[in-house]
Amino acid sequence: DGPALGLRTPDPDAVEALVAARPGVFFTVAGYGIHPMVLLHVERASFDDLDEAVTDAWLCRAPRRLTGPFLDAAGGWGDTDRPGSRRGVDARRPPCDGPSGPPQG
Repeated sequence: DGPALGLRTPDPDAVEALVAARPGVFFTVAGYGIHPMVLLHVERASFDDLDEAVTDAWLCRAPRRLTGPFLDAAGGWGDTDRPGSRRGVDARRPPCDGPSGPPQG
C-alpha cells in the first residue's frame, strides 16, 4: 500500500483515537499492541496530517531544552479537535511520558 511512517504517540489510547478517526491514514499492525506507536500511510496523508503527526512524535521524544523554545515560539500547543493529539494541554509540558519517563534535557 505504499510507504508508511512509524510515529510515537502520547499513549496507546492516542493510537486508538487516530486509527478510529482516520483509518485510511493511520493504522497499526500485529505486535504494536500496547506500544504508543502508530503507522501513517504517507501517500494518503494530507500535509496537515504529516505536519501534526511528525511534530507530535518529535515532541514526545525531544529534550525539553528543544521543546520549550519550540512551544514558546509556536504559542503553545494551540487548539485542535484532532483525536490522538495532546494539543491544548499544558504548553510547557512535553506530551509523552512513556515507559522511560519524560524526555530529558
